[in-house]
Amino acid sequence: MRITSKDKKRFWDKVVVLGEDDCWEWQAAKINTGYGSMSFPTDGVSWDSGSTPKLAHRISWSIQNGDIPKGLCVLHSCDNKGCVNPSHLRSGTYKDNNADMMRRGRQNNAYGERIGSAKLTWEIVAEIRASDLPTIKLASIYDVNKSTIWAARSGLYWATPDQAN
Repeated sequence: MRITSKDKKRFWDKVVVLGEDDCWEWQAAKINTGYGSMSFPTDGVSWDSGSTPKLAHRISWSIQNGDIPKGLCVLHSCDNKGCVNPSHLRSGTYKDNNADMMRRGRQNNAYGERIGSAKLTWEIVAEIRASDLPTIKLASIYDVNKSTIWAARSGLYWATPDQAN
């Protein structure tokens, strides 16, 4: 990614820079996962070519260290998605990133009704488990895919209601 002096100024104008050990919060656009985002010209030169959003913490790391090596990602030591303090960022593999996520307990443990896109409720799952109807018929009744019925019957994503609390 080509970052000009003008881009660097535009970037740092969107950051609250505090002490060296503090998180430096991104103050502009954020994507739905909470990471900061900033657009750059698609071709790296002219805005006429369109623009491409880049993650703010990756831009910060690149300003400090140059291009991110292929196959690596930028990890936060502070576990703050909005932080762009270069001293809180390091490069690492996706395996490193996943290990950090697990160690910090940030993996998605959503199941059952906690899954944002869930169409079923615990009551419906109980009805499905008690039913002798074929999977395909139940899928039609509840307007879901037959794999959803299978998951409800097998306990995948729908262990027991007491585990949801």
